[in-house]
Amino acid sequence: MKKLVKKTTEISTVSPEEFERVRRYRQLAESVVNRTIPNWDWTVDLEQYKFIFCGQSGGVDSAALAAVVAIKNPELPITYVFNDTGVEPEAIWPVFERLAMLGVNIQVLGNKTLFDLIEGGNGFLPSARNRSCTSELKIKPYNEFITSKIEEVGGYDDSNESNVALSIAGIRWDERDRVGPTFDGADAEMPFVSQKVSREEVLNIASELELINSSYAAGRSRSGCVGCFYMSINEHIAFYHGDRRMFHKFASYERLPESLLERYKRVPDGFPSPYGYYTCYPQPALLTLGKPHFEQQNLFGQSERVDAESSVTWDWLDKGLADSVRKGELEDNAQGSAILKAKKKAKKGASADFISMFDLEEESPGELLDESEYALNPSANPGNDEPKYIPVDVDKLLNSSLEVVTPESQKKKKKAKKIKPPTEVFEQERVLYVAVEHYRYSGLMSGGIASPIDVWSNRLVVYSPSAAGLVDSLKGYYYHRYVLARASFCSSERYDTESHIAVYAIRFPKGVLPKVNYGGDAFSWFPTRSYAEVAYTIQAIERVCHTYAAKQSIKMHKEVPIAGYQMSRDVEYLESLEVEPASMGEIIGMGHWRPPTLDVAREFSEEEMSGTARCSVCAVI
Repeated sequence: MKKLVKKTTEISTVSPEEFERVRRYRQLAESVVNRTIPNWDWTVDLEQYKFIFCGQSGGVDSAALAAVVAIKNPELPITYVFNDTGVEPEAIWPVFERLAMLGVNIQVLGNKTLFDLIEGGNGFLPSARNRSCTSELKIKPYNEFITSKIEEVGGYDDSNESNVALSIAGIRWDERDRVGPTFDGADAEMPFVSQKVSREEVLNIASELELINSSYAAGRSRSGCVGCFYMSINEHIAFYHGDRRMFHKFASYERLPESLLERYKRVPDGFPSPYGYYTCYPQPALLTLGKPHFEQQNLFGQSERVDAESSVTWDWLDKGLADSVRKGELEDNAQGSAILKAKKKAKKGASADFISMFDLEEESPGELLDESEYALNPSANPGNDEPKYIPVDVDKLLNSSLEVVTPESQKKKKKAKKIKPPTEVFEQERVLYVAVEHYRYSGLMSGGIASPIDVWSNRLVVYSPSAAGLVDSLKGYYYHRYVLARASFCSSERYDTESHIAVYAIRFPKGVLPKVNYGGDAFSWFPTRSYAEVAYTIQAIERVCHTYAAKQSIKMHKEVPIAGYQMSRDVEYLESLEVEPASMGEIIGMGHWRPPTLDVAREFSEEEMSGTARCSVCAVI
């Protein structure tokens, strides 16, 4: 992994071509920044502040701040600092190289990786309740570096009337009630807040200067470790498809019962290997007929959609079968009574990820629980006007990491608590609701109707045991995809035009997809799922969808005789199956999801939901 960013002070040693490339990029940056923020007047008193520093997380906001300050305040001697945990997205390094062309020299800290931390702690995995990764790999090295620099310029003295150092952070105007870590002897400022720079303006700058790293396009919503335990299920799926090697490395650190691991290694005889990236998915009416099919003229002659926003519109659904299977799951589950009790309390839905982060004793992934009863931060609930972010108590977090955590000490702490039962595996019939995003370019349409070749790409987005849980996850996914679309689709409008989110209800027969209740003998990164489970579930979904898509493709190509190679390939696939397709699972419903307005979607985004919101420290440094 690249550790150092080349300084622009070395520019005299590079080739004329490289010099010209740097010159053109800086010229572009000046044009973009001056056009986007013409009234920037933020300054720093250099007589007071002898040391100015800014954390870099690899994310959009901190990168945009570095670029803006480099253009607007080139006279400031700012030290930029990045903490490398060894598991950061590789996509951040090209961003740092572009910043280097603007004179942003980044000091990379970190002599220990996340895996070093785990191996040195007897295999103990960090979690939302014990963020040893944050304290040991982020706060501690950052604190030591900054403290030493402050001491070099005068240090901290209670008798001083003013501090000698200044910390700046890329927190925007629209998140101005959020705070980051502070240090003795250093004041803190947020230039984007004082200048009222919005998310829209930050994204304009970052997208035009290519400072949005490609991990966002791959499905991530925030910066930080690629395998963060705060990941939502849709980010977990994106991780599986985007970096299989690192996915399996994170999986190798989980400690699951041997019987469960063997179960996930066991695939029923005759089942085909999953197609992975090349999996084809069935096309609902939204794709085959197009979005105009769901429009009608109102009384005023205006065109309007007839499919409801933020809802699934089913082309067809065997609801009776889906409900029957779900009822059977609850009855077979040893915790069924607790789940049903929780369900009665349901008022407003929270995604399965929102619930799982709290590590509740009795819970059901996908069930809808009362947010007001379980939210870690009540002020994070939608509709509350109080600040949405909790200030970070750095000292408390840092000191807590100094305690040696061992399985024995954990047992002592939990002596008075209810001991979790061992992991239970239920072989039962199951129904999953699955969302897949198709990207369709209408200019590829042939023969007057859509065909599989019109879809230039697709991705498995999320799955959930309930339709309501699926919809909540989709809202957060859509919000991040839309606001960052200009980096991948040139504009948000084009993304909206090409994006089609299909929804499937899939029934899996008994013995195909086990239901697991993780107990005290399982140590995974997440309370209610494991890496092995996610990989196994994705492969099960891919088999069913690819088989159904092959059948649909053959039918469509018979009606519109094009792409003969694709049709012959689908026929060959179906003839190669050694089992009845229904034995792998069957699609019992297909439709599409229409996104809501951006404001509604944001309430369910990963950064707004307490359960999947990143640690604010990792978002800054």
